[in-house]
Amino acid sequence: MSNILANNINPRSGTSIDVGGTLQVGSATTIHTTGIDLGSGNIQLHNINSTGIITATSASFSENVSIGGTLTYEDVTSIDSVGIITAQSGLKVSSGITTISGTLAVNGNNYPSTGQLSHRNIIINGAMRVAQRGTSVSAVTATGIYTCDRMPWTLNNCGEWTNTQETNGPNGFGYSYKAMCGFGDASPAADDYALLQYLVESTDIQHLSYGTSDAVPMTISFYVKSNKTGAASFAIMQMQNSGKTFAKTYTINAADTWEYKTITIPADTSGNINNDNGNGLLLEWWCNSGSNFTGGTHPSTWFAQNDINRNASNIGIGQATDDYFQITGIQLEVGEVATPFEHKPYTEEVTRCQRYFQKFYYGVHSYPFGFGYVYGTTDVAATVPLTTTMRTTTPTVTANNLVVRGFSQDGNNTSATINSVDTAQTQLGNTMLQMDLTTTTIAAAARGAACVIANNASSFSSNLTVDAEL
Repeated sequence: MSNILANNINPRSGTSIDVGGTLQVGSATTIHTTGIDLGSGNIQLHNINSTGIITATSASFSENVSIGGTLTYEDVTSIDSVGIITAQSGLKVSSGITTISGTLAVNGNNYPSTGQLSHRNIIINGAMRVAQRGTSVSAVTATGIYTCDRMPWTLNNCGEWTNTQETNGPNGFGYSYKAMCGFGDASPAADDYALLQYLVESTDIQHLSYGTSDAVPMTISFYVKSNKTGAASFAIMQMQNSGKTFAKTYTINAADTWEYKTITIPADTSGNINNDNGNGLLLEWWCNSGSNFTGGTHPSTWFAQNDINRNASNIGIGQATDDYFQITGIQLEVGEVATPFEHKPYTEEVTRCQRYFQKFYYGVHSYPFGFGYVYGTTDVAATVPLTTTMRTTTPTVTANNLVVRGFSQDGNNTSATINSVDTAQTQLGNTMLQMDLTTTTIAAAARGAACVIANNASSFSSNLTVDAEL
């Protein structure tokens, strides 16, 4: 066999060069019938058009790579992506710091990428599990009535209501708050209103950094149900900043159906909130009102207090008898997205509620819960241990059907009824309540004797309440 020596071989268009064996190109590259052995050489191509598999031990691209189908990673050291990465199985971070600048979504639930994961809910008793005052109150025509702790029903001449802690709710919730209209008010007077409120203590919202360039947005989320459908108003007010307000419409789409709502509240860089135990924020869920609170708009930013904007979208719950408003799962948190409701242990939730209200009573007659001494014919100084430190050192204390007992120096178990609590002489020292009591007449011989405070009946109505609500 002889050799063909040529400087160039140029096949005509549409023809090919058929090499039965191997083709040696230079000193390092060999073209086989089954592949190309590069050796130490390189292949420089403008395009690769392949319908099969291209396998390479490594690849380097100086410009863009476009893949029309699915790119599968089997063993990857690093992925640097500005888009979305979808993994078939778990992601493992063995070392270093993983930074997420946006929202972390897990199984369809959003979680914050900044701030705390635990105790992110600013609301106390958002699941409506605690009701120290009782689970039901009927014929409500006055304001400031509580069933579920921290949730006052606020009313001014706008129908008659029954407020209850319900033992039902959407999936995941065993309790809810319900306001049922006993008789309606179809045409409320200008200054009439009916709404649910919640007050946030100032010291609990310092991390919002309001009044600074670092102020952060918040998101309120809740489950709501009503027989009425349509647009309803939610409002939030800064109590220490001249009533500066943000209000927003949410829609109840279907009657008698639990619905989940979220509202994003913008940051306020101009409104300062004091670091104290006073009123910080007031949250409002409006049901019905007169013209002094309707007819306005819901601006997209915080606005100077203007009552007509607070209930700009008046849904009119309470305009007819048997109208009702039901709510649970209230969560207020930092960030622009709502995260799953934070269910805290019941004992923790009760303790947080007791910072604002505590009620002492026993189901057995004459059980003591405080102690003191007699210093006058109708005067007793007494102390009651509290379960936690309360918001203020000067709470409102009420004695209902209570007695002081065991003060007789002759050993007889005599008693006197507590008539009143001297507010001026009532103080909280850490977790001890100190009171000056006025009683029925005590024999002069008993002065200086010790006594205890006890219930005078085996019922819920014989109690001592300590109120430090905002």
